[in-house]
Amino acid sequence: MIQPAKKNRPAITPSRSEWDFDLGGCPNDELEHCCFYEYSLESTKVRDAVLFYRRNQKRVKKPYDDRDQLIADRWYGSPFRVLVDFREFPEKHWLEIDPAKRKQRIKKLWPFPQFEWPDKPQKYKGPKDADIPKLEAQQMVWNSIENDIEELGRGFWDAINSQTLPDWLYKLGDYLNPSEMINWERQFNNLSGDDLELAANKLLQACKMRIEARHRSKRELVVYEIDWNLRPDELKAAFGSWAETNRPHEHRPRSGGHPPKDVDLLKALGAKRIMEFFRVNWEKFPSSYRRRWTLEGAVNDFTAMERKKAGQLCIPLYKTRKGWKEAVESATGYLAKFK
Repeated sequence: MIQPAKKNRPAITPSRSEWDFDLGGCPNDELEHCCFYEYSLESTKVRDAVLFYRRNQKRVKKPYDDRDQLIADRWYGSPFRVLVDFREFPEKHWLEIDPAKRKQRIKKLWPFPQFEWPDKPQKYKGPKDADIPKLEAQQMVWNSIENDIEELGRGFWDAINSQTLPDWLYKLGDYLNPSEMINWERQFNNLSGDDLELAANKLLQACKMRIEARHRSKRELVVYEIDWNLRPDELKAAFGSWAETNRPHEHRPRSGGHPPKDVDLLKALGAKRIMEFFRVNWEKFPSSYRRRWTLEGAVNDFTAMERKKAGQLCIPLYKTRKGWKEAVESATGYLAKFK
């Protein structure tokens, strides 16, 4: 790799612990836990929630009863809660943690979430004592959803009345990624009057759905009233309709191949991190370097040479522009679901 001039060189290039997970970079028996940890590390919402709970956990009374435990846990049972006790999080990447400590962490850390559903449901035996605090916690979740939606609505109508919709758009960082903001801004700039308000309302509804998705777990206890007078097909149709109306998350694919392996997800996340670094810092490299390399050529050269210096095979993380692009899209898509 041709090194950029020191005066222009970006301060810190991505370390191998941030992207080099395949080819033995991460031990095979740690891949699924490394995947959970690294995607959590990449998620702003997970990082913020872990730090929030650390700052406030002393306010919670001890010892916990069941209800206290559910209320104290900001995710109401989310697997991310365990990261509160990992003092390396979010300052260190998984491969920067001492190997002996990683072995200890694996005993507590979740693998990358892939829930299994039983082939035959259990016989219903009425509500359990443990269901009551869970429902109370769910009520708190819905209170938070209502508060967030009300705040979002106030901002929307303030922007409508003051004709500052483009400014309001850039206050939606909790619900939109940068590319979505740019696309919505283009739409807003090409519209006016009723058409502009209609588009803004469409965006408002999309943000409301994301508020629910952000607060609601992928597995939750709900209250659903069943009319046992209905025939079996009517029961299925009624519940199917209810579920689709109230679904906060995308369903898993019916078929179409196996889910990506942990190592593939980690490799894609590494590609995302490297591409983002080079895009942000590209202009800091000398013009002679930029004339010789395209962006894809530069990341190929960087990853291959870093591996060579570490005594590994001198091959890039991905060999083609398409490979890099698809990897970044894959990591971005999984990160959006990692909440």
